[in-house]
Amino acid sequence: MSKGRAIAFVVLTALLTAAAAWRPRADGPSPCMSKNLLGLSCPGCGMTRSVTAAAHGDIVAALRWHALGPVLLVATLAAWVLIGAGLVAGKDYLPDLNRPVWTWSVVGFFVALVVYWLIRLGTGTTP
Repeated sequence: MSKGRAIAFVVLTALLTAAAAWRPRADGPSPCMSKNLLGLSCPGCGMTRSVTAAAHGDIVAALRWHALGPVLLVATLAAWVLIGAGLVAGKDYLPDLNRPVWTWSVVGFFVALVVYWLIRLGTGTTP
């Protein structure tokens, strides 16, 4: 198993632990650098709070912060499980990420992210 997979597992473990441990307040400061520095919501605005709400099982709040937050959490959990199982078994359980289906999945996620952002900007519903 590659050193890169071990590093990825450690990083994902830290991110998932932070998501499970941190409970941001709705009235607290925004963790969004774009919002704080420029006063503009970015395409991912609300994603951190969405992921942490989903990690705590509050799907309604997660969807209210950002509709793609729960999707990101599920994808992160899946990668963590596959990498972790591969490290334990000495095998590689991750699919071949160079296949077109995965490239298009990532492109699709980012297109959805931008479209969702534009809709939120247009309707004034950004956090």
